[in-house]
Amino acid sequence: MRAVLEDIERAGGLGAGCVEVDDAVFALPNATAVEFDSLNKKKHRHGAVLRKLKVQVQQPDQSLGLQTDESYSLRVAAPTALLRAKTVYGALHGLETLTQLVRGARGCALGEELGRRGRRRRKRRGVLIIQETLIRDAPRFPHRGLLIDSARHFLSLDTIKAHLDAMAASKLNVLHWHLTDDQSFPYGSEALPELPARGAFSAREVYSLDEVESVVAYARARGIRVVPEFDTPGHALSWGRGRPGLLTPCFDSAGAHALPGVFGPIDVTRPDAYGLVWALFQEAARVFPDAALHLGGDEVDPGCWESNPDVRRWMREHGSAHSAAALQQRWELRLQGLATALGKTPILWEEAFYRGRGEGLDAHAVVQVWKWWRDREGAEAATEEAAGVTQGTARRQFLGSGSLWARNETSYERLRVGPEDEAVWREMLDRVTASLELVLGGEACLWGEFVDDSNALERAWPAAAAVAERLWSPANSTQSVVEAEPRLAEHRCRLVRCGIPAAPIGPGSCFQQGPEAPFLTASA
Repeated sequence: MRAVLEDIERAGGLGAGCVEVDDAVFALPNATAVEFDSLNKKKHRHGAVLRKLKVQVQQPDQSLGLQTDESYSLRVAAPTALLRAKTVYGALHGLETLTQLVRGARGCALGEELGRRGRRRRKRRGVLIIQETLIRDAPRFPHRGLLIDSARHFLSLDTIKAHLDAMAASKLNVLHWHLTDDQSFPYGSEALPELPARGAFSAREVYSLDEVESVVAYARARGIRVVPEFDTPGHALSWGRGRPGLLTPCFDSAGAHALPGVFGPIDVTRPDAYGLVWALFQEAARVFPDAALHLGGDEVDPGCWESNPDVRRWMREHGSAHSAAALQQRWELRLQGLATALGKTPILWEEAFYRGRGEGLDAHAVVQVWKWWRDREGAEAATEEAAGVTQGTARRQFLGSGSLWARNETSYERLRVGPEDEAVWREMLDRVTASLELVLGGEACLWGEFVDDSNALERAWPAAAAVAERLWSPANSTQSVVEAEPRLAEHRCRLVRCGIPAAPIGPGSCFQQGPEAPFLTASA
């Protein structure tokens, strides 16, 4: 906490190798001190000075998962502010909140200014203002994620880490990394080197295992889990380039002639297909320490399987897989078994649930619902059915998703693009109150068809922060889209100050003075 508070004091047992509060990202402009803005002392220059922050972490537990306690309390009162949390991750959230409470004093410059002719003036040290307050805070849901897609376009490590910085600033705690798809296989597997060698866009657009582990470590230092997704059996054309024979050759409607160069999903009737995935999962379990593994399972076109005479013959010979839907169900169940054998909780897209009406999933699997645009009843029906088919202690759980790329409106307009879509956003979580205990949270999904390093950050932010607020805050405080607008505008300015090129949500300025100013600061 450099140049903000004069001292930071830690209390509590933190063991060796744990995430340290000192490592927290806590950047504010240069200031001589944080001046205390008491509720009874409105004259900033005559307020008390906040000189110290005391941080108390009660538990040495470093584990990061769905059961992690992220709550904290923050008392701001001169001369010492007190931050209490059960875990270091709650403390990180509290530090982030502290940065959001700080304001630049009106008329006090913080950083360089431009003179009349564009000449740089000398930096001046200024005063920061913080109001006396007591906050007790905890998230509404334990899974608050952002999906990034580095298979449709390769994303640099700098871009990924910038996303993580923005996530930490917005209290999102899961990076869902969609690592492979039809277009490319950028995961630098050492167990199956032929897959990235032939499946990546180029040799330079591959993440080595060391680079992947650096992302995981960078995320963990910010209280963020990294959940990898290896999507199968569909969305796997890039796999076939490195492993000939893995994909299903598609035939004409009569099944008489193969269509040259046309392939469908993985040929799940091949025993070696399971061996390949097992080798990949074993390696991924070492590289990604998180308890979850996303298996994909979405948008599987059954037409190619049904057209292929070898696959049809296999289905006839195996009565338990007499249809394409049953074939996918068999694949998904076996992959869930592989994940479970590695100590991982499997996550799948909702199609895997619907194809088998819940019977194609392991009892402890998590379903990610994403088709809000098609069926507003989807989450409600899924949670009700899950509660019905999984009596007892084993109950499937659910995640919600919202896309950030489908429209070109500004970030705020994505929240109110018409009565129908606004209702979907508003009811995304509220519709499933009957089975709310099954809902783990949700994600903002930044699919990569039209996203690369040039626009990934401005496309995601601050739109993803609106999702973050819905997933963190109580339901009754996030009902009004109109009331969310100034909060989102203010947070966008915070992100810009931290170097995130977040898109503006409408006319305005981060330098604006007055009661409508989104953020009082003289540096961005």
